[in-house]
Amino acid sequence: MFSYQLVERIQTDGLPTHYYAQVSTGVGATAALIEQNLKNIQGVILEINDLYASQVAMASRTGGVNYGTFVSERAGLFKKLDGSFTYVI
Repeated sequence: MFSYQLVERIQTDGLPTHYYAQVSTGVGATAALIEQNLKNIQGVILEINDLYASQVAMASRTGGVNYGTFVSERAGLFKKLDGSFTYVI
């Protein structure tokens, strides 16, 4: 929203005022932090997927899943994921 207002202000008045420049900088910094956090979340989700895929592959070779290891590793990844969600809000 602030970014849209900044673009409108530039188009109608030329360069942004000091206030709009500060808001734009704040929006850009916030967007960069959120982007990095979402990349972290994506990375953990991919780790969970890789863990599941490796367990399925192992189960097809050995005839079963080692549930103790799987559940333990998955729990650690979900805890990591929970920590990532606290920064989104």
